[in-house]
Amino acid sequence: MKLFAISLCYLLSQFVSYHPQRNTAQQDQTATQATSVPRITVKGDVMKKKLVHKVTPLYPKEARNQHIAGTLKLHVVIGVDGSVKQVEYVSGPEVFLKPTIEAVRQNKYKPTTENGQPVEVDTTVETVFSLIE
Repeated sequence: MKLFAISLCYLLSQFVSYHPQRNTAQQDQTATQATSVPRITVKGDVMKKKLVHKVTPLYPKEARNQHIAGTLKLHVVIGVDGSVKQVEYVSGPEVFLKPTIEAVRQNKYKPTTENGQPVEVDTTVETVFSLIE
């Protein structure tokens, strides 16, 4: 009986840890589909006109107290649905980086198409921080 219980536990543990593998052809096809969305580069001024929901970043208190102003430039990838997929720092005072990235990630754009097909957009976003209001 003890041998039966041990065998049963072993079989159950093997069954629980079993994860069927997809064949490599399916994996390759899925990877190809994921990367098959074309991406175009569009100037930031053009994409600004396609902005349908903009979130304005908060001016950091430490920057205001130190009288820091400037323009923060970000590299942004916009998905086929108009949402921001990726944000990377390009230039500008780093004190503005965190609030600007948080705001830009919430922006929404009108989806872009090329030849009737949805495309991702590679662009830049510039945010000006000025102490003069």
